[in-house]
Amino acid sequence: KFQHAGKRLSGLVFPLSALRTESSPGCGEFPDLAEAAEAAASWGFELAQLLPVNDSGSEESPYFALSAFALNPIFIRIADLHELRDEGAATLLSEARGLVARFGGSERVPYRQLRAAKMELLRKVWDFAGAAGARASGGRASGTEAPDAWTEALDAWIEANPWSKAYSAF
Repeated sequence: KFQHAGKRLSGLVFPLSALRTESSPGCGEFPDLAEAAEAAASWGFELAQLLPVNDSGSEESPYFALSAFALNPIFIRIADLHELRDEGAATLLSEARGLVARFGGSERVPYRQLRAAKMELLRKVWDFAGAAGARASGGRASGTEAPDAWTEALDAWIEANPWSKAYSAF
């Protein structure tokens, strides 16, 4: 049922961590896949196979996945997050861009250090987004008040992805 049955194709196989660009802090990130696909196509390749990108926690091996669904946060380009488009996010955006300067020159992927730095920054982005949602809803905290759009979107995503509750608890 392979759409190219009978035709030989050429391609590349690579770990996402190897796709470093000028915007990458020590390892490739999800947006780097677009540049890799463009380069592969320009070289005449028809396929690209990506090694696993699932969350492996503190383990460096992409084959030590903690979840079949959760993606490894080390591959998130934090500076591209929608939450950092808010004018009040300049400090976080600067910190996200600072990861490139801090880890970008590493010859090897500084996995544990980069993951720890990204997780710390992602927690700050989470807190900022929650606070921005509270500001937008007139300062309501949580409880019996009507939920804001940010909370509604998160609740809808969790509802559509039931695996996320068990994974988060894990």
